[in-house]
Formats: sequence, structure tokens, C-alpha cells
Amino acid sequence: MIIGFIVTPLLLAVFLTALIVAACKISNGWVLTGVWAAIILLFAIYPTIHFIKEYPDNQFEKNQSKLYEMLADGAPDEKIKPLAEKVAKKCSGCVFDKLVEYFKFDMAREMIENGYDISKSSYLLSDMVEDDRHYTDTEFTRAVFLIENGADVNGKALRGTPIFHTIIWGNLKSVKLLLDNGADINIRNQEGETPLSCAKRLGENEIVALLLKYGATEDNK
Repeated sequence: MIIGFIVTPLLLAVFLTALIVAACKISNGWVLTGVWAAIILLFAIYPTIHFIKEYPDNQFEKNQSKLYEMLADGAPDEKIKPLAEKVAKKCSGCVFDKLVEYFKFDMAREMIENGYDISKSSYLLSDMVEDDRHYTDTEFTRAVFLIENGADVNGKALRGTPIFHTIIWGNLKSVKLLLDNGADINIRNQEGETPLSCAKRLGENEIVALLLKYGATEDNK
């Protein structure tokens, strides 16, 4: 299909050029022949070059959409894996995130073993703690998977580190999960707040009590 798209306009251009050459040869219009031949070749080659340039991006987007669709539909690993590997060549992060989101831990772990840097997944960790709460997954399966495989519990995300996200959501158990796995209890966000001051501002009294129990101080300046 692709080869046909490329070759067809070129063959057409050559054919039309040959016709013009034959016609102009009779009338000795060689200069005019060259002009028309150049114009025809230009119009034939341009869309082909454009197609060659744009095809990789278009194909990637199609593969990516298909991968996400297969994950959402619960396709088996053996069908997902070849497409996931293909998409990961251009966007390993988006593939890893989706694999974790859909509990495809074996494939996600294989990506880590093959060199994927999970330490960059702090934003994903924040999302998974919250998503697991919505899914009523009291064991925080996906968040635990990320932590056990090296996700940085103190890595910066949009609204600070993961612990700030869990405080904003008012999720006591997820705050404890992060603290038990090395979250910095006195770290500051972009506004200069500590987890304790953030919890106080939001009126999260149970979280305030938990933070104090784990050693947060009233003034960490």
C-alpha cells in the first residue's frame, strides 16, 4: 500500500513527461518541454515527499490509540506486548504509565529490567495512589508496585511530591503508605509549605495527627 502510494504518482509523472517530450519533439519545443516536465515532476513528487515525512508520526498515533484501546478492552498480554514494544520505541513513558494503569505489571516490570527509568514516575505514583482509592483498592496495588520497583516517593510532580497530593485528597491511608516507604515528612512544595502546614491549612485533622506521630515538627523553617 505504501509503496504503491509512492510509486504511482512518480510513474504517472514519467508517463506524462514522456508524452510532452514526444509532442514537443515534433514541434522542436525543447525549452517548453523542460518547463512542463519540471512542473509535472514537482506536483507528483511533493505529495510523495510529504507522505514519507508524515507517515511515521501518523503511524505512531494509530499504534498508540490501538494500544490504549486494547488495554481498555482487557486484551491478553501476548496480544498487547508486540504493539506496546513498537509504541515504546518512541514513547516509553506513555506505554509504561498505561501498563501500570491497567495492572499489566509483568510487562511494566520487563520494561524496568530493560532499562526504563522508573524514578521519573513520581507523577504517576501520585495518580495511582488516588486512582487506587477510587477503585476501592485498599491495598494500593499499583502504587505499591511503583514503590517496590524504585519510584521516587519524594520526586516532584505538579503540586509537589506525592505526599502533598495525598494530603490534598485527604487520603489518610495513602499518606501512611508513603511515609512508611520513605516519604520526606518535612519536605516543602513550591509554595514553601510542609506536609504538616498543608494538612493544617486544609483542615485534615487526622492527617495532621498522623504526621505529628511520624515526627513532623510545628516549625520546619
